[in-house]
Amino acid sequence: IELTFNWHENIVTNVIDGAPWKMKIPDGTVDKLLYQLAIMHDLAKGITELRYKVADGGKLKLFRFDIIGEETLSTPLGTVQTVKIQRSESKRLTTIWCAKKYHYLPIQIEQKNQQRGLLRLTIETLNSDSLN
Repeated sequence: IELTFNWHENIVTNVIDGAPWKMKIPDGTVDKLLYQLAIMHDLAKGITELRYKVADGGKLKLFRFDIIGEETLSTPLGTVQTVKIQRSESKRLTTIWCAKKYHYLPIQIEQKNQQRGLLRLTIETLNSDSLN
């Protein structure tokens, strides 16, 4: 999958298996990877309204995250203080723990849905020099 953002024309082009689609987008639109960097940036600035316009599958979606609170996680990196955020949709619940000391890097992500159950991703290693 390849996304190309043309900010002069406010158009995103997506190519999946050689089949392209284009759509108009408003300023500030991101893709499904960039919104995670936007979360890190916003949390570091103290922003509590975590709202992102995401270009996904030919549609513009609004991802809304609520700050649930702070939580200490035990991970392969050790004990880490995090900000816990959550996105609720009709089909799944997504929870992300963002590590304060690593510039709010997501270190654990969980998705729960009725069909597939629970999926949990937890960071195992980190080159912290790249975060300084």
